[in-house]
Amino acid sequence: LKNYERLIYKESDRIFAMACELKKFGVIVKEEGNLLSVGKYHGNNDPIIIYPHNDHRVCMALVIMAISYGCEVVVNDYKVVNKSYSDFFNDLERIGVKLERYE
Repeated sequence: LKNYERLIYKESDRIFAMACELKKFGVIVKEEGNLLSVGKYHGNNDPIIIYPHNDHRVCMALVIMAISYGCEVVVNDYKVVNKSYSDFFNDLERIGVKLERYE
């Protein structure tokens, strides 16, 4: 990914947030200047605690990634999705995704 400078001025610094959280999944991430390299998913057998950095899009993207790779995940501050898609987790459950939510 290159020339992503405007993404650092959204609800969060989305580049930093994604780089930080993707590493938890075992993804190799390298940031150089205005270039972000995202490597191959290497897997992680441990439960992953996602911190969405107060950003609804970061949260939803990471949850979908976790589901697609079959990762056990805990979402810290899951209600951040209410900003744009308050039924996100309900809809996932409706299609058969097993979730546990804690208040």
